[in-house]
Amino acid sequence: MKKIILIIALATMSLAMWAQTSADSMGFGATSYFTFFSFETTIDVTLDQEVEGSYSAVQCDIVLPKWLTVSADANGAPEVQLNSERVTDHTAAATITEGDDVNTMRVIVSSASNSLIQGTTGNIFSFNVKQTRSAESQRVKLTNAVASTIEYGVIKRVEMPDASALLTYQRTKQGDLNGDGNVNAGDISELYTAILSGKSDLKYDLNGDGNVNAGDISELYDIIIGSKE
Repeated sequence: MKKIILIIALATMSLAMWAQTSADSMGFGATSYFTFFSFETTIDVTLDQEVEGSYSAVQCDIVLPKWLTVSADANGAPEVQLNSERVTDHTAAATITEGDDVNTMRVIVSSASNSLIQGTTGNIFSFNVKQTRSAESQRVKLTNAVASTIEYGVIKRVEMPDASALLTYQRTKQGDLNGDGNVNAGDISELYTAILSGKSDLKYDLNGDGNVNAGDISELYDIIIGSKE
């Protein structure tokens, strides 16, 4: 009897260990992000699964430093963009809990029809953040990640390991839109192209009115003239 109990115990331990060392994981789309001070940057969140269609829903907590503000939708909730190539019939819900030093954003991606997440690797959702004070770098953490699906009426849940990414911010000269270290005709050309193509990226909003238009061209000329005085 003791031998039988021991064999069952060992089998149970092996199963638990397999679950903990599963290759499925969530993380960030890059290890470093570079952006201009006060401008928005996009952070991608990925899901890697050994077998396509293993899950229909994911949930995770993303821990952000206080000086990073997440872009909000029209209702004031954190705005999350889904990758329609991987999550074809899903919705995303996000809430932020504020702390003393960090804010935690919980994101839930789910499907009312239990549609499965497509593909085996890559981005499943993204969100934009804006830096509100000068800081050289800070780690963003992904924790409490869980993926799930429903099989034969039973909910299958898999806990995934924590992950992190280093966000590195760098200041540049005001008006240096092409990032070459200078403010000159090249940046004027860059701004004209942005306006003509209808871009709304706030890095082109030089006068801070929330729009990218002729007013920013005038502002850029003033910056260039002022730098030559």
